[in-house]
Amino acid sequence: MRKFTFLLSALAIIGLSFSIIDNKEAQVKKTAQEQLQTALAGIPAGQETGFGFSSREEFKSATIGEVFRTISLTKEFYEDAHLIGRNYILVQNEWRVPVVVNGDNRVLLTVAGPDSLLSVVDIGGAMLAKEMQEKSTGQSAKDKFIFRIYPLTMDFIVFVEHGKSLEEGTYYPMNSALMAIPTLDGSSMTQAEVFQQIKKKLKDTSKNQAR
Repeated sequence: MRKFTFLLSALAIIGLSFSIIDNKEAQVKKTAQEQLQTALAGIPAGQETGFGFSSREEFKSATIGEVFRTISLTKEFYEDAHLIGRNYILVQNEWRVPVVVNGDNRVLLTVAGPDSLLSVVDIGGAMLAKEMQEKSTGQSAKDKFIFRIYPLTMDFIVFVEHGKSLEEGTYYPMNSALMAIPTLDGSSMTQAEVFQQIKKKLKDTSKNQAR
């Protein structure tokens, strides 16, 4: 009986976590949709193509796509001489939301802030928006993240099965990561493999700067 009760409690907690995630994404989507036209209006006239649009007429049919939460590395990752198995992922209150026209990602909105003060704080990344769409094919039922490694100016896209941790996610290098680390071939990676590659790149970069 105790085991059964424990199982029900565990399922309730998992269900609650799904609810929290879904509710958070719903808030982000709502904010993005409500502020979409204001963000698009801020694109300077004549610069539409740089933001993924052929003309301002396309703004009228724009909507928002799936939500990608931003994650990065903790300061401990950079401070530790060797990886020691601790949690090095920092989950930020920041999301990238594609702007979609005719089924195609055109540009990204950045939504950030605490729950009660969410707002669109930036628009850009037309090339990244298209790349995210390509990588997301067939991944609609998973939680999605953009993993940003700021010192190296590179990104990974991460897909996580509902109820699983980021440690269990599948990581794919974006073009920025492929350019920064030529030995990567674009195939899926585990979190541990990504961490190892980033550590190596940081050490190599540090050595080159010291010469």
